[in-house]
Amino acid sequence: MRISFLLGGFTGIGGIARVTNILLNEFSSNSDYKLFTISFVKDGNNQHYEIPSNIETFHLFDKRISMSKAMLLKGAVKKLKNIIKKNNLDVIVAAGVLYYPLARLAVKGTNCRFIAWEHTNPHTVYDYNFQAWGRKNARKASHSIVISKVAYDYYRDTLKIDKSKLSLIYNPIDPKIDMNKMYNAESKKIISVGRLSYPKNYQSAIRVAAQVFAKRPDWAWHIYGEGEEREQIIQLINDLNLQDKVILKGSVKNLYELYGNYSFLVMTSRYEGFPMSLLEAGASGLPLVSFDIQTGPNEIIEDGKNGYLIEEKNEELMADRIITLIDSENLRKFMSANVKKSLSKFSIKTIRQLWFEVLKWLCFLH
Repeated sequence: MRISFLLGGFTGIGGIARVTNILLNEFSSNSDYKLFTISFVKDGNNQHYEIPSNIETFHLFDKRISMSKAMLLKGAVKKLKNIIKKNNLDVIVAAGVLYYPLARLAVKGTNCRFIAWEHTNPHTVYDYNFQAWGRKNARKASHSIVISKVAYDYYRDTLKIDKSKLSLIYNPIDPKIDMNKMYNAESKKIISVGRLSYPKNYQSAIRVAAQVFAKRPDWAWHIYGEGEEREQIIQLINDLNLQDKVILKGSVKNLYELYGNYSFLVMTSRYEGFPMSLLEAGASGLPLVSFDIQTGPNEIIEDGKNGYLIEEKNEELMADRIITLIDSENLRKFMSANVKKSLSKFSIKTIRQLWFEVLKWLCFLH
């Protein structure tokens, strides 16, 4: 079976690229599948993830371009259709709503089947123009894969996609993470991970940090990621005089190795598809603290057992819970011991089997 993943590319530490790379590495050793990747924009020397050598890679455009211009003026559909035909692709997985319309149109007149793979909260419609319309293209997919219970309900009830063509498959924990590492109970550092962008809501994190460090000044908070809100975030850090406490660490390639340097992870996102940082930090033994937003955290965090779920936007309560963790090494150890036990449903073995079942079903339909 010849399968390709269509996505923006493999630059940066974004969740879509990361989880796609995990699946590519896992599937590439299976002789039943020949794998391809199609990046919307050429990755070049900025590629963040290493693609297995037996996977063929393609790209549609050399430079960044809007999807509307690409489809209306630059022949994106024809480019993709040519790759599909030339390589006799059986399945193309559109990794993210932005690529649903492109994949749907490109498979027309071919034997290739289209999988719609949702990566965010399906109630989100403002990430880019025509997002809500793009999501409706899943109705024309051979199968849809979603990564949260909220997304499953939306696709079933709002998009009216039949359950026989819909699967809930969580993002997996990367098997490269060493889950046997000892928890560092002596660390006095907090970590957050994710793009410096509106959905991640780092302004809230910094306001929480101001409350925490006013009472516990011997701790620090490191944020990993890059993005368009970097200057705004730096300005707020300066305004609250947190320059020595909240440190922007940028994008790194050895993040898995770094989790062990931290005491716990905090996430203040406005919305998520399914937060990989929670899985990764949890697999590394870190207690987890997050706002209880609509999708993601409440399927990973068991409040009071492996971390804390905080009422959305309640910065005072989040600061209070963080201080509780800071003040109790025993509590941190208790949550660290529990967090790894709670993540078995996100193991690569479990996720791989669910994907293979979908692919085998599509193969049967051929």
